[in-house]
Amino acid sequence: MSQTSSTPFNIPELLVEILLFLDPRTLTTSAQRVNKQWQATILGSLKLQRALFLQATPGAYERNRDHSPLLKKTFAPWFDDFAHRHIYYYSDYSNGRYPSCYETLTLASAKRRRAFMRGGSSWRHLLVSQPPVRRLGCLMMRPSEWLHNSMSFKVLEFPDGLRMGKLYDLAQKWSLSEELAFFKVFWDMDNTHDLDHLTRTSSPESLEALQLCKANVDIILLGGLDSCRKFNQEKAQVFKSRFTYQSRKLETPQEPTSDSGYISLPDMLLPENNQWPGFQNSLPAS
Repeated sequence: MSQTSSTPFNIPELLVEILLFLDPRTLTTSAQRVNKQWQATILGSLKLQRALFLQATPGAYERNRDHSPLLKKTFAPWFDDFAHRHIYYYSDYSNGRYPSCYETLTLASAKRRRAFMRGGSSWRHLLVSQPPVRRLGCLMMRPSEWLHNSMSFKVLEFPDGLRMGKLYDLAQKWSLSEELAFFKVFWDMDNTHDLDHLTRTSSPESLEALQLCKANVDIILLGGLDSCRKFNQEKAQVFKSRFTYQSRKLETPQEPTSDSGYISLPDMLLPENNQWPGFQNSLPAS
């Protein structure tokens, strides 16, 4: 047997185990440029595709999740660990009290924006976590509701897992709205002190409904109004040109297979909404 044929790098199973020691960035870029064999191994191995957050791991509804190091570094505001602090993320044209989270992103640089926003950009296809998020709760705080701390909620379902492209688009779209100024992602439904704080003046019915919401989704994306915000149409257009992804037609669809539609938290407990489609289990009868 020749030395070339006996090397571990020519044995697919061993090559996979070796490549698993590489960090995701190296695995995504330079490792695939070594030769065609390495590229084929990386693209064809389920283990490696899971390590790259491109294929889902088992454990659909586990609370403990791992995040892609690439996404966590590049899109830090979407993956923060400040569950106990009142930190929210704002757009850069709101003229409010708070700085823009978008200006901290790598893609904010004119030099790098083209790479991030080109059609088929790889970051958009990455799962936001492993095990994947399959049920995303969207919690909306509208201007007329803010003073009363009342909220509306809906559930989006992603059987194959929520991808970063969709999570980015949702937050970016909300930041661009004339009504919504900030967003925050809550990753741990057992540790939502900040979210509970927002509902401290809500009715008991709203608090009960919020507990049901948390029990029926994997994560919650919150969007709300900053009372100091002044909408500026010109700055909004600049923000849109810089941070809106324009090439969705060139990528695999990332839309949810099911959208329950928004319903106010108190209305969830009404008898006529006992089988609201956003919940896997029946709501308690009034």
